[in-house]
Amino acid sequence: MAINVTPIPKLSDFAVPTISFGTAAAGTATTVIRSDATIAGVAGAGTVVDESITRFNGTTGFSLQGYSSLSPTISDAGILTLTSGALAFPATAIASTDPNTLDDYQEGVWQPELWDSSASSSESQGYAVQVGFFTRIGNRVFYNFNLQMSSLGSLTTAEPALIGGLPFTSSAAANSHGGGNSIYHYYLNLAGGSGQVTMFVSPNAASLNLYQNTATNADPVTVGEFSADGVLFGTGQYLV
Repeated sequence: MAINVTPIPKLSDFAVPTISFGTAAAGTATTVIRSDATIAGVAGAGTVVDESITRFNGTTGFSLQGYSSLSPTISDAGILTLTSGALAFPATAIASTDPNTLDDYQEGVWQPELWDSSASSSESQGYAVQVGFFTRIGNRVFYNFNLQMSSLGSLTTAEPALIGGLPFTSSAAANSHGGGNSIYHYYLNLAGGSGQVTMFVSPNAASLNLYQNTATNADPVTVGEFSADGVLFGTGQYLV
């Protein structure tokens, strides 16, 4: 009786995938070639430049690809360099407890309002100009504004004047005070002092307290002193 024996294939009979990593010289392009041509639909998965950041392409397959030009780079010292584009943060920050982590950046506008101690924007106040801008970097907000009144409405003139509408509520941490200064003002009926208006942000607040400096103190500016046609340009910063 004849016995047929099928030879066991040798390893050399199988296709050998070709992978090329280029050379170790700086600036030399490296190409990664995969034997699985179904990924990305081509034989090569892409080309990356020395020190460039690679990415996975989820639209044409799970293939490693590089940027065609102006790629961001990471040096051997760990320095990230953007040669194009921008560094984007989510609209809602994902807060980090690490003090060395930048977790938020925003730019925008806000609308300053004149308040009395009721902190209300619904007292028929009239405005000629309400313009404010801010930049937030991490937990710090930098602001400036231009506020020009046309009417005090039903605001109580004897009460302290507040500038409300800050883009973020300040930090509630004890002693986390912010502040600022007027860079220009007129038509303010200030009772005394140097005429310089300073601004104070209390913890857990979305408004600015206004003060004028005297020889020995800083007195609150009242709504009546702000006046029905008062103009105040201000700038400052606070913690959030």
